[in-house]
Amino acid sequence: LECYKINGQILPPTLVLFEHIYKYKEYYASLLQSDISNRFSKNLVSAVRQFNRNLEVTFENPTDVEIDYDMYTNFYAYAAFGQVQYWLESDFQQTPTQMAEQLTHFMFMKMRSIKIV
Repeated sequence: LECYKINGQILPPTLVLFEHIYKYKEYYASLLQSDISNRFSKNLVSAVRQFNRNLEVTFENPTDVEIDYDMYTNFYAYAAFGQVQYWLESDFQQTPTQMAEQLTHFMFMKMRSIKIV
């Protein structure tokens, strides 16, 4: 069992995800542009959700906020799918490494504040 410290580096499974999608980009692009894209998106989200359920996540300050782990895995799965969809729609302008870096940063950054403008 591997343990990854969240220290600003790429979370290795995210890089594996984006490298795989990039390798088979024509296949994934055609899936998202087809009539079966809804079924594909549900299956991809389900696969990421299942993968996340096999992870043991520890949070920096677990007493600060109570996290429902099922909601967390669902949130992460849809965030990953959204990034994949964005990448496909932007015609793979970023490298798999850039996508993995961004997803890792999005998932593990701690916000200080939010301002409505």
